[in-house]
Amino acid sequence: MGLPRGRNSRLYLALGVAFGLLAVLSGLGITKGVGDRAREMGGWVRIPVAARELRPGETLEASALSWSDFPERFLPRGIVTDPQGVLGKRLAAGVGEGEPLFLSQLDDFRPALDPTTLPPGMCVFPLPSQAISFPAWEIKPGQRLHVISIGEAEATVLLEDVEVMALSLPSQDRPSQEYSSEGHVFLKLTEDEACLLARALRKGQVEVVLASEGSR
Repeated sequence: MGLPRGRNSRLYLALGVAFGLLAVLSGLGITKGVGDRAREMGGWVRIPVAARELRPGETLEASALSWSDFPERFLPRGIVTDPQGVLGKRLAAGVGEGEPLFLSQLDDFRPALDPTTLPPGMCVFPLPSQAISFPAWEIKPGQRLHVISIGEAEATVLLEDVEVMALSLPSQDRPSQEYSSEGHVFLKLTEDEACLLARALRKGQVEVVLASEGSR
């Protein structure tokens, strides 16, 4: 499912309003136990929203944005939380007043896993985060990894200097024992490298380490 490019973002704003209403009712003592449940869900964050109706082709300026509270746990992927990274960029889709902004609404947006960005013979490999023995969210797109194959007697480097294209991971605020329970790190590989890694994963003999800057 793609990221919202138009008015579908109203759904996410409605979610934030609903949680705000629950918080008010809880403060008035109308909804028993709502406050406890809200605390269990985590905190709130302030996100930029359109201060007025924004039209396609318009360049984003600070005066066009205002702020709104949103439950952190339910932040949708691709939503803009720091306006500094989008100021000066053009909108490819309109944004209604009070609606949040999404990266997919920007004119220069290209998904990290867009296959048209890959050279011939390359592919994207979804490496399960279970294969990573450290918190996978420490990895950033564009970083390089070494993939190690672990045998009964020794460990050998299976793939060197592999580029990370994107990540799909659970929230960083989960307990540390859950950090590798789900999610994927998407690697840019040749077709032959993808076959090697798939065979190694089938045997459960893979480990990942971060490559140093000097190894490039």
